[in-house]
Amino acid sequence: MALSSDDSEIQSSAEGEGRLPELVRLWSAPGLGDADAKPVRLALRLELPEIDGATTWRLGLTALAAGDPSLRADAEEIWSGGTPSADALAASVPNLHNELLLEIDRACRLWQCDQRAG
Repeated sequence: MALSSDDSEIQSSAEGEGRLPELVRLWSAPGLGDADAKPVRLALRLELPEIDGATTWRLGLTALAAGDPSLRADAEEIWSGGTPSADALAASVPNLHNELLLEIDRACRLWQCDQRAG
């Protein structure tokens, strides 16, 4: 099957088609987990190099409260503390540092899965 092999085709049968949504859910579960149950979500942002001609790109990390995406703060702000956005997010999300680390770990696992598939 295309989701678990190097083959990019899916052989279809009436039985297989009926199970496809379940198979996709099972395939994605290790990386995605129960996204609705997470108190914080991680947004990844690829930032252009700041200097013309530079080739180093930066990956920005932003945490968003799952219950209220308007509550957001960059990871740098969360670790350094003291910014209004980081303080508001920390007040809304218990154990914010731990939750953010779990989301970063989950993103790394997805990246590793993608690298093996590619």
